[in-house]
Amino acid sequence: MKRLLFYGVIIIQFICLCLIPIQDQLISTFGETIQLKQDNHVRLNHRYQGGETIYIDFEIHTISEENWMPTEEVAHNERIYVLLEADGEGIYHVKHASLTKPTAQAHQVVLKGKYRWHAEHEKAYYVEYGFEEVATEKIEAALNNQREPWIITIKMAPWGQQKVVEVN
Repeated sequence: MKRLLFYGVIIIQFICLCLIPIQDQLISTFGETIQLKQDNHVRLNHRYQGGETIYIDFEIHTISEENWMPTEEVAHNERIYVLLEADGEGIYHVKHASLTKPTAQAHQVVLKGKYRWHAEHEKAYYVEYGFEEVATEKIEAALNNQREPWIITIKMAPWGQQKVVEVN
């Protein structure tokens, strides 16, 4: 019995290790595409591994108080669900944020983020989503265009992962 359990665990680990390299392809195949607008703040991060990444502030990072549903105080790094809705151009904007997962209708998606802080002077809350850091080779063409806010295309997998596909 112990030997069978041991081999079962080894097989499960092997399957997981095989899925890791094709994970990027799975997101591209099964993911839903959304477009977000940049919030005109770009920070260059020098990574200690030797590569460079860009930290992109998205318009959806800042959630106004009228779109903020939690009535109690939210702790730093607490999970927040943000409902986004597409406008006429296909760009997604915040409809509302809450502590419980809302149901998305047509032209809506739900993103899971982490609460960071409340800016009282701006009457807004700040949430991060996990896809803000992008490798510089993905956005070299967009780096030359600093006059207009970028439109960032993101693929969202059904199991919750996201990846930046394109920056214009």
